[in-house]
Amino acid sequence: INATTCMEYEPTTANRFITACGSQSTLNTGGVRDYCPIGASGGTIAFSTTITSYQTLIPLSATIKGLYVKLSTSPGSGKNYEFSLYKNGAQEASSVFTIADSATTGSATGLSIAVSAGDLISISSLSAGTPTASNPFWSVEFQPTTDGQFFMSNEQAANLFLVTNYGTVSGLVNAASTTSGIGQDQVMGATRKLTLSNFRAELTSAPTLGNGWTFRMRVNSSNANQTFSITDTSTTGTDSSNTDIIVDKDILEVSIDPTGTPVDTKVRYSMIAVLEDISDVSSFLPILGVGR
Repeated sequence: INATTCMEYEPTTANRFITACGSQSTLNTGGVRDYCPIGASGGTIAFSTTITSYQTLIPLSATIKGLYVKLSTSPGSGKNYEFSLYKNGAQEASSVFTIADSATTGSATGLSIAVSAGDLISISSLSAGTPTASNPFWSVEFQPTTDGQFFMSNEQAANLFLVTNYGTVSGLVNAASTTSGIGQDQVMGATRKLTLSNFRAELTSAPTLGNGWTFRMRVNSSNANQTFSITDTSTTGTDSSNTDIIVDKDILEVSIDPTGTPVDTKVRYSMIAVLEDISDVSSFLPILGVGR
């Protein structure tokens, strides 16, 4: 059975949004540092000891204000898990905290970590004392530079296929599909139109000369307005001019087409989302339901 879910919330502090996620696998208990994308619009994935393919691509200007973590099981007496954020591969010292002994929650608040389009953000964990295996759940609080903005992103840990790839707009470490409609996002419960813009992507390997990838937004199984290509020796691309207007019950996906024979690569992509009416910027409405 495939299902689509969504929720609405109103933050206490104006001009805030969050990304939230959880891991379907337990954390490493052997003192090895793990990494995971921070996620956007939800998802359930496992941590990895390699940071390269486990980073969220930021599409907007914002300030990270907080990191919050909850464990399914406490670490145990004299044991702990350390958590922190990594920006462009480097640890942000202000974000480090531990969850120890019988505790199951922890946070780093009052942060002022500036991010801008193209930055890569991960959450990291490091165990001490061989703690009890536990599943983590986390959220990251953002203050966007432009009121009313939030973002959606996808990180794929599997290489792209040398045919048309289809992926969800939001999710975490999802492998692409060669069939349209297998993994899609549905807009549900929107009381206002949603504008998507600044669609961007980053490859882990450049296509090589004469080869490339073309990215397209798709709405209701048809090509939408936003599109761009990454070719030759480039690893990044963006559409900074086109936008797509999304309404209630629209179905969204991303297509990625090869040109020539590009080398094997993984991909991460993201885009900015803005509600049409942002007169009440204290109310943020995440409206993507991810169907699986």
